[in-house]
Formats: sequence, C-alpha cells, structure tokens
Amino acid sequence: MNEEIMNLLSHHIVETVREPLLLLDQDLRVKLANAAFYKTFQVSAQETKNRHIFELGDGQWNLPELRNLLEKIIPELTVFLGFQVEHDFPKVGKKTMLLNARLLSGVPTEQAMILLAISDITEERKLERQKNQALAARDELIGVVSHEIQNPLTTVISSVDLLQRRLKIQNTPGAWLPLLDQIRAAAYRMKTITSDLLDVTRFEAGHLPLAIKPQDARALLREVFLAHEPAAILKGIALQTESPEEELILSMDHDRIIQVLDNLLNNALKFTEPGGRIRLTVRKLENGIEFSVTDSGCGIPESEQSHVFERFWQSKHRQYLGTGLGLYIAKGIVEAHNGVIQLKSEVGKGSTFSFTLPLRESAQAPGTKAA
Repeated sequence: MNEEIMNLLSHHIVETVREPLLLLDQDLRVKLANAAFYKTFQVSAQETKNRHIFELGDGQWNLPELRNLLEKIIPELTVFLGFQVEHDFPKVGKKTMLLNARLLSGVPTEQAMILLAISDITEERKLERQKNQALAARDELIGVVSHEIQNPLTTVISSVDLLQRRLKIQNTPGAWLPLLDQIRAAAYRMKTITSDLLDVTRFEAGHLPLAIKPQDARALLREVFLAHEPAAILKGIALQTESPEEELILSMDHDRIIQVLDNLLNNALKFTEPGGRIRLTVRKLENGIEFSVTDSGCGIPESEQSHVFERFWQSKHRQYLGTGLGLYIAKGIVEAHNGVIQLKSEVGKGSTFSFTLPLRESAQAPGTKAA
C-alpha cells in the first residue's frame, strides 16, 4: 500500500472519530485535525493546519508540563493519558479537557506522527462537583439534625425512667408500665440511629474522636459477654467466650471497640436461631490482637459478602431491616485504629466477623483525634 493511500486511509479514520483529534509531526506542528476538533473549538483549518500546537488559539496548550510530555513521545517512545487542562478557550468559553497522546506508528522514524486525542469532560466535572456539594450538604444536614434530636430524646428517656420509678413506688396498676417500656424502647432506638448518623458524618469528615488508652482485651471481651448474655439466654442461644490466660494489653478506645463488638454480637443474635451457638474470641497474633464473633446462623450469600461493610447495606432478611450503618461504622472505627475487619461466611453454616488491631500503640488515622 503506497504512502498516498495510507495518508487517505489515516485521514478517513481520523474523521470518523467523534472526539477532537490532532496529528502532530516531529516538530509538534498540526498536520491533520478532524471535524470534531474544528467544531469543538470553533476554528478553521487555516487557523490550525501546519501551525505549532503551542500557537493554537490563545496559546492554551502552551503549558510547560504538556510541552515536556509531548516532546518525550517520539524520542522515548512514551505515551501519556489523562492530562487535564482547564482553560477559558476563545469562542467556546471555560472548558475542562482531558488529553491522551501516543506515537502513531509505534516506532520513531523521520515521518513519525503523534496522535493527540482531546475529550471535553466539562459536564462530567460539573456534575461531579455538584454531586460532591450535594453529598456534603446532606451530611452536614444529617449531622446538625441528628445532634439537635439527641437532646430531646435524652429528655424523653429520662422522663420515662422517672415515671416508671414513680409508678412502681406508688404501686400504680401495671398496665402503664408496658406502654412506658415501649416508649423508652422507641426513644432509645431513635437515639441509637441519630448516634450512628453522627458517627458517619464524623469519620467521613475525618473528625472521629478516639480516647486511646491501654486496655486489657480479655476484660473488654468479658464486658461485652456479660452485657449480651441475658439476651442470648432469653433466645435460647449458647453464648461462649474464648481467650488466653495471659493479659492482652492493647492501646485502643474502649467505648469505640465495645461499639464494634456490640454491633457484631447484636447481628449474630439476630441471625442465629434458638438452639444455636455464638462464640466470642480474642487471641494474640504475631503483629496484633484479633477479636472475632462466630455464629451458627443462616450465613451470608457470597454475592452479598463484598457489600456488607458498605453504607446503608442491609440483609435480604426483611424481618431484620435496620439503618444499614452498623457494619459501615464498625469498619470505620477499626480502620481509625489502623486495624482491619473481615468476614467469612457460608450459607446455612454461619458467619465469622473478625477484626485485628495492631499491637503497637495505635497510631491515629488521618483526621482522627486522641482525647
């Protein structure tokens, strides 16, 4: 195939591409531009062909970093992808362009050409900024509303507790007590939801406070066991603990790690049928201490396992629908301790949620604060 036919073929290929394209020679002069280029930048062939790329328009491409990238392509056989240019272009206004370039032939010769592709991503970036602004505004609103709801809910719970005590002292007929229990339970659940929402906004903004102190991991596990043992007995589930005899001292935020274990154990209790088993374990590894909660429950399908730590993820078991924030928050707390949380599960055989915290004094994750 002779050179004339090759040039004609190249011209037609370039013209069929919908994004702006330029063919540059070794001196970085424009040898060919497609119709999409002329349309996008509203320029003519006379203003473009045989001109140095850095002379086009008002010199918008005359950037030191871009010049350096283009000048290396032929002698060094390099490519570059995703070079972003934001500029107020003549005739078309402010745009964001993404540039990709490579040697057309793949081999440096005297006739070597550089193919430069230009994508207009102005709308994509605009939508991305609008999305981020909307998310930030939403999270700020959630934070403010959740914080404002906390105080009246605390008042409701305290008032219910006071009424219950007075009714018991006065031997008032017990018909009121179940109603007060329902009110208290509903208010406490609302308080828990608002606390979860506040935690989400805090650690996504990098402001989750941590009170890091040396703790005995065994004592912490025992504390969680005692708090949940009555619920396990009531449901007919065997709750067991397993820990070594020696102390396991670890620097961590006591309340936050309790929060993680509470969440994992509450989930295990939800999804384990009467007669089942749950085991709480803590053990020392080579570089950390591992906590785990293992249940004999229904298990989690493999297709769902990669999503369990996502925000607002919920199990397909509709009778247990919640906010979908518990495991997401647990993951955030563990990672704020420089730890790792993971899941192993098999449908019909149960699940094991485990997380490992480093043995060294826990360094703070970026944006968190030690009290």
